[in-house]
Amino acid sequence: CTPESVARYRNKISGPLLDRIDLTIEVPSLSAAELMQQEAGESSATVLKRVTAARKIQYNRQGKVNAELSVGELDGKAR
Repeated sequence: CTPESVARYRNKISGPLLDRIDLTIEVPSLSAAELMQQEAGESSATVLKRVTAARKIQYNRQGKVNAELSVGELDGKAR
């Protein structure tokens, strides 16, 4: 975006909201060639193994996966 576009967008955001945003970073864009040079990520099979292991740990620890915990269980007040 151009600096003018950024300034117009920032002017649309209210001051109290901007006061709550305390971190900003500049992220340079990459060329298509740089993006194509990136190494391939993990395979779905590798991720599946990691997720399955994590769910097994959760089930062994609390008898259910984290997604099924109640608010009380998350706060440590109920079991």
